[in-house]
Amino acid sequence: FLKRDKWARSLSAFVLMPKDKYNPETKEQIKEYLVECLNATYSDFRLKMGDIYPMARLHFYLGAPKENILKIDLDKVKEDIKNITKEWEEQLFEGLLQSYPYTQARALSDKYGQAFPPEYKAVTRIEQAVKDIQSLEKLYTQKEVQAIIERNIPEAGKTLYSLKLYHQKELYLTDIIPLLDNFGLNVV
Repeated sequence: FLKRDKWARSLSAFVLMPKDKYNPETKEQIKEYLVECLNATYSDFRLKMGDIYPMARLHFYLGAPKENILKIDLDKVKEDIKNITKEWEEQLFEGLLQSYPYTQARALSDKYGQAFPPEYKAVTRIEQAVKDIQSLEKLYTQKEVQAIIERNIPEAGKTLYSLKLYHQKELYLTDIIPLLDNFGLNVV
């Protein structure tokens, strides 16, 4: 629930979620998102969790320039906050639904949702996870090495690429680097 004050100087955001889904990281993500959306000059936060009520109630209060408060798309902000509060596995299922029918997306989500380590989940966008799952599935059916080269976001004037190899046997970096070197690639 989002509400502007009548003078358009502040915005209140009320977020309800099951207590077991609440964590400080999610709260910070929501706060950072709201501050960024509004270019907020002030933000405050309150949390209410009772023993009887099964929900965590978060209240964000943000002050920002009037023009920012007036131009914000409240429906988009609500949808974005909803996505922030979803667990990674839920987001993965929804991402898989973009490429697969419901039953296949559910099966793949069940198969891979818990398979990825927390470090992968923390740094990998859902779109990339879906691509990785597609490559892994292709590996299982075709039994051939899957190699994907992707262009990364340029850093400090350099264009960087990443190489992902999907293989059913152990691959050692010492075996792969000479092959890449033969292609004229610099491995960093």
